[in-house]
Amino acid sequence: MKRFAFTVSLSLVVFAVTAVIIRTHVRQQLPTVPYLGTNGWTLKRNVTLTLGGGDSRIVGREILYFAADGRRQHTTYRVGDDGTEICENVSVCIPGRGVFLEDLRNQKLVYTADYGGFGGPVDVNAARKGPDYVRDQQVLGYNCAFKRTVLSGGTVEDSYDGYNFSLFPLKMVSQNSERVQTWEPTSIEIGIVPESALVYHAEWPVDFSLFEEKIRRMQSANPSDPRYMQQAERMRQQVEQAKRRLGGQ
Repeated sequence: MKRFAFTVSLSLVVFAVTAVIIRTHVRQQLPTVPYLGTNGWTLKRNVTLTLGGGDSRIVGREILYFAADGRRQHTTYRVGDDGTEICENVSVCIPGRGVFLEDLRNQKLVYTADYGGFGGPVDVNAARKGPDYVRDQQVLGYNCAFKRTVLSGGTVEDSYDGYNFSLFPLKMVSQNSERVQTWEPTSIEIGIVPESALVYHAEWPVDFSLFEEKIRRMQSANPSDPRYMQQAERMRQQVEQAKRRLGGQ
């Protein structure tokens, strides 16, 4: 079987991803939903690929740790045809420092975004005021805002954002005419995350080149649009502040 290469974005996964404003759907007033992760929580997911012919298999696995103090670590494993697992991606979120991908080969931290923390209660009515909101739906017994986005190329992206988890997407589905890829949760564990699960290579140097390349692509693709130029300038200021804060080169 042809091997499927997949990429988990923080800005997906961060990486990612994480507070959604969705369309008004329910008229009655509902209370604020508490955040269940005040002491920490762990999300485990399988990544399943279904091809157009109906053939389906697990191609990846994820473990996402959310500590009470806002630290996060997301680890993605690629699952081979024979069931073997290879660590493909490790992403860490450190409040006040940023979001980083660990480049294991070159032993460096790749800066991808600023990060101030995660968690807090959700106002359900406010969470239903965006155009992508479809309905409420449960995932592993937890109420979620089911959101659907149709991209210009025809790809449909579904997200199931947990009200009790500050609208973090517990489940995701991406589908087009050729394949369906599903990030399906297998367990949600509420409780303290062990420090051993949050260890990362803080001693490694920080590489800002990926973020700076993102700025250059934005400028070159939209040189006459002031909105993109303003966004590029904000990103440039962000990375300069991060360099001073982190002591990067």
